[in-house]
Amino acid sequence: MAYVEDPAALDYPEWLDYYGLDDTQESYDAWLAGLDPDDPFDVFYASIKVENGVPFVWWHPDLGDELRKYTIMGKVNLTDPGPWIDIPPKDMPTTPARFFKVRVGLPAK
Repeated sequence: MAYVEDPAALDYPEWLDYYGLDDTQESYDAWLAGLDPDDPFDVFYASIKVENGVPFVWWHPDLGDELRKYTIMGKVNLTDPGPWIDIPPKDMPTTPARFFKVRVGLPAK
């Protein structure tokens, strides 16, 4: 396959072909996260920062809403056996959650 400027925008089968990879869970996870499998240092990460007193969760890479669906999830306490709850970004300033993670999925078509 010829050079592609943004391989993360490829559909999964095209992405596998582009990188010459087999269809494995590891490959799918790397494609879904928008990672470059040729770069061992390319990882998905999320972080939290506070701007003007408001917590803000961000992540990298961010492929945008057209290619991926990102869901911020939170918990008040990590020892709580209950499930992680979805937290809409607009609710970040008022959520009691203090621990966060980001789930990456595909947008509805």
